[in-house]
Amino acid sequence: MNAFAHYLEAKRTVDDRALDRRVLETLRRRLENTAEPSIADVGAGIGTGIERLLDWQVVTQPTYTAIEHDSDLLATARARLEGRINAEFIASTLTDFAADGENLARFDLVIAHALLDIVELTPALNNLVSLAHPGGLLYFPITFDGETIFEPVHADDATILSRYHASMGEIGDSKTGRKLFHALEEEPVDVLELASSDWIVFPINGSYPNDEAFFLRFVVEMVEQTVGESAGSWASTRRQQIEQGRLLYIAHQIDCLAQKR
Repeated sequence: MNAFAHYLEAKRTVDDRALDRRVLETLRRRLENTAEPSIADVGAGIGTGIERLLDWQVVTQPTYTAIEHDSDLLATARARLEGRINAEFIASTLTDFAADGENLARFDLVIAHALLDIVELTPALNNLVSLAHPGGLLYFPITFDGETIFEPVHADDATILSRYHASMGEIGDSKTGRKLFHALEEEPVDVLELASSDWIVFPINGSYPNDEAFFLRFVVEMVEQTVGESAGSWASTRRQQIEQGRLLYIAHQIDCLAQKR
């Protein structure tokens, strides 16, 4: 398993805590009378999102389509889900998948988990909405909203994190979460639910549960690689705090559920 796939696996428990249960319950109720709902999971990663929906009985016996441009992640998803679900696995970008007319207005549920903040929002929403049929649902959990907190405070936090957030503008927007509601007003959808889904990772009795120490090390490395050499001392301190079981990490995110008209 490569490092990014390991990160996706390690963050499963972080997401489990963060996801808003009211949004999930509304999603479950909206789908409960749909036999074998068709689901498009865009940016499916290694398949942990659909595993969770199955484990938590939000959906049962869906027809599932995983869309993921990274073929290695897609292969991992296929192996994890084999024999559990009626699924197809498509190596594609959202743009290319939506360009295929056969996929338009095809799905009962379209999922984009932790995706909208790393893409250009308007065209991504256009494409995602186009995949759902009228009455279909769109579920956008873990959409980053521009707030990252590490404790204890470090003198370089403001500089490092502002540069980290600014870098997201090259491919997306660090404040997508708060912009999503009004962006969806431009689409033929009604927003059903909107709620916070903050990541909060903290040590218990001096150690992190499950594989969350790896998750934290990966996040620190992402910040360091994004900001560059100026983040070296900051990152070194944060790694020490992880090993000591002292670092608290919080990231503010938004969950959204909408329905296509």
